[in-house]
Order: sequence, then C-alpha cells, then structure tokens
Amino acid sequence: MIAEADIDQILAALEAETLENTFATEESEYWNYLNSESFRGLSEEEHQLLFFVNSVIYLAVQAHPQYTLPYDIEALQEIEEESWALREELGNWEKTKDELFKDYGQEDLLAFVEDLLAEDEEDSLSDIGKEVIFITSKCYMDLIEEA
Repeated sequence: MIAEADIDQILAALEAETLENTFATEESEYWNYLNSESFRGLSEEEHQLLFFVNSVIYLAVQAHPQYTLPYDIEALQEIEEESWALREELGNWEKTKDELFKDYGQEDLLAFVEDLLAEDEEDSLSDIGKEVIFITSKCYMDLIEEA
C-alpha cells in the first residue's frame, strides 16, 4: 500500500520542483482520456485538480516497483461504470464514499483525493465536479491495483 508519507514526499518534491512530473507524457493515453468529451462539463479549476490528483497517483505508483502502470481504456470504463452504478444505487454521496472506502487497499491515496476535495473553502468546485474527480481518480487506482 502507498502510505501517506509517500504521498507527502511526492507533494513536497513537486512543490520544490525537484521531481519531474512525467504523467502527461508517460501516461499519454490516460491523459488524453482525461481531456476527452467525458470531462468537458468540468470547470477549468476542476479539470486542473483532476490532472493534479491523477499525476500524484501516477508518481506515487511509479515510486513503488511492485505496481505497474497499465492503461486499458476498456477496463477503466468497466470500473467506472461499476462505480457510477454504485453511486446511483446508493443515491447519497456520503454513503457512496463510505462504500468506496470500505476495505480499500489504497486507503491513503483515496484519502488524499478526498482531503483535496474537502479543502475547497471557496466552494469553487461543484458537487458533481467533486464526485467526478473522486470516482475517476479511484477508478485509476483500481486499474493499477488490478494489474
């Protein structure tokens, strides 16, 4: 499991500009997916946060050789469909998050995403934008976990 300390180390390195963020070039297929029509409803700020969160996930996974970074659009879409079906079934975002956290192997990474979304003091992120960022990021983690 990727620990909170690992995430903090990556964030510090990104802030100090001592770590090259190769997410866009190394995961170009996934990067292109995040730029697709599926995400056009996000605001510019939400889109930037989606990229940032997923690049941190990418960098955290890259730092742990036991994980691989496969990208399979069809597998990702299946995972997304299951997650959105759960969201629809439960009908409540808090219940959905609780269920997604339940017995999750990458709890610290998922908590990182949740914390970033909760830090929106100015309410500049829409509720649906937060859900999209959270579920999309979790699905990327799920894809990595399955590899």
